[in-house]
Amino acid sequence: MKIGAKIRKIRELKDLSQEFMAENLGISQQMYSCLEKDDSIPFSRLQQIAKILEVDVESIIGFDKNYFYNFGSNNVNMGTANYSIPEKVINLYEENIALLKQKIVWLEEELAKSKNQM
Repeated sequence: MKIGAKIRKIRELKDLSQEFMAENLGISQQMYSCLEKDDSIPFSRLQQIAKILEVDVESIIGFDKNYFYNFGSNNVNMGTANYSIPEKVINLYEENIALLKQKIVWLEEELAKSKNQM
């Protein structure tokens, strides 16, 4: 799914109009409509859109309509949507976190060694 289509789906799930989005971005509704058809939206514009939609950029990029269940039709201030994360992804992140913690310990030890050598 293209970035513009993901933005459109999130906007629709939050029951926001293109006019609302365009007004908050300071552009015309027609220009906003073109954004929703695009796949090469500048990152700064994507950040603005994410702020209006009250989600982070990563949520837009990784959006999959099959994961989102709790978007209220009239609630603009939704916060975080509920979605499931595959166990493999969770394990991968936990492994990376453990590795980063090991690197931190090693760096702290190296720093202590270098201070002792001074």
